[in-house]
Amino acid sequence: MKIMSLLLVMVVGTTSPLTLADDRDDEADKVIQWVAEGRILSLEQLLDMHSDRLRGRLLDLELEREHGRIIYEIEMIDEQGLIRKFELDAATGELLQEEIND
Repeated sequence: MKIMSLLLVMVVGTTSPLTLADDRDDEADKVIQWVAEGRILSLEQLLDMHSDRLRGRLLDLELEREHGRIIYEIEMIDEQGLIRKFELDAATGELLQEEIND
């Protein structure tokens, strides 16, 4: 079940000049609250934990609930133009899956 597509700035808890729809505001507030409560890690923490893998430019970021777990799905493009997709456990930061598309 998809919780929401997130903007990078919403996950790390900073403000954004973009105006989101009310339902997205509610979902973003929920995610920010979960980070503040320590239920999930922030994107910044995940980037630090996996700095060897999570390099390049962020293309897409989603937070989903799968089998009772909250999962970050991160898509990045590296310097060589390879698109890398990662699934990380949002609570622990554990790398669950990595996929590379060229």
